[in-house]
Amino acid sequence: MRHAQHCGRNMPWVGAWNYIIAAGVSWTIWIVQGEGQPPLTSFALNMGTIAGVCLVTAYFLMVPCIRIAGVGITQAIAQLSVIIPIIASIFIWRETPGMVRAVGLGLVLVAFPFLGYGRAVPRDSGERSRFWLLLVFFVVEGITGLTMKAYSQRAPGQEIAYMCFMFSVPALINLIAAIRMAPPDRRDLAHGTILGLINAFAGFTFLRALERAPGIVVFPTISIGSILVASLLAMVLWDERYRGKVLWGMAVAVIALILINAAH
Repeated sequence: MRHAQHCGRNMPWVGAWNYIIAAGVSWTIWIVQGEGQPPLTSFALNMGTIAGVCLVTAYFLMVPCIRIAGVGITQAIAQLSVIIPIIASIFIWRETPGMVRAVGLGLVLVAFPFLGYGRAVPRDSGERSRFWLLLVFFVVEGITGLTMKAYSQRAPGQEIAYMCFMFSVPALINLIAAIRMAPPDRRDLAHGTILGLINAFAGFTFLRALERAPGIVVFPTISIGSILVASLLAMVLWDERYRGKVLWGMAVAVIALILINAAH
C-alpha cells in the first residue's frame, strides 16, 4: 500500500482490485474443491460478511494512517489490535493467559499512546486528530481479528467459504466507491493484484493457524514479525525515521507481544 501511494496510484482502485483478486482466488478454490467442502453454515457466512465490512473499513482508514503517521507506526497499531481478540479469547473462550501474558497485555496499553501521538513522516496534521484516527483503525482491526477467532471456534473446516464472503463484500464496496470517484486505470491493477494474492494467502494460513493453536499464541506470533518487517522496510525504502516516543512505543509493543507469546 505504501508503495502504491509512493507511485501515485489511485488507492480506491488499488483496493478494489485487491479484494476482487482475493475474492476470485477464494471462489476458484471453493469451486475446484466442490463436493469436498462441508456445507456452508449461516454462522460462517455472517462472520465472513462482518469481517469483510471490517476489512474494507480498515483499508480506507489505513490509507490516511500511512500517509500521516508512516508505515511502521500504522503497522504497529494494527498489530497491537490483537489485544481485542486476545481479551475475547480469555473471557469468552476461557483461554488462560498466565502472569507473563498478563504483563504483555498491560504493555500493549502502554505502547499505544506513544505510537498514537508519534509520527515517522513530516505532516501538518494535528496530533489529536491523528491519535483518534489511529484509535479507530486500532478498534476496526481488532474486530476483524475477533471475527476470525469466532469463526475458528464455531465453524472450522470452512476456511475457503468464509474467505469468499470476507473478500467479496469489501470487493463490492470498494468497487462502488472507486467507480464513483474516478475511472479505472490499468496502472493500479498490478498493485491491487499483488495485494490481493497476499491477502488470500495470508487469510487462509491465518485461519488454519487458529485451528491448530490458541488465539493468545497465534495473534502475537504474527504481530511481532509484521511490526519488525514493516518498520525495517519503511526505513530502507521510504526513509521513514523513528525517534523519541515512537521508538519507545515500538520497543514496548515488541516486548509486549514477545511476553504474550513467551509462555506457550
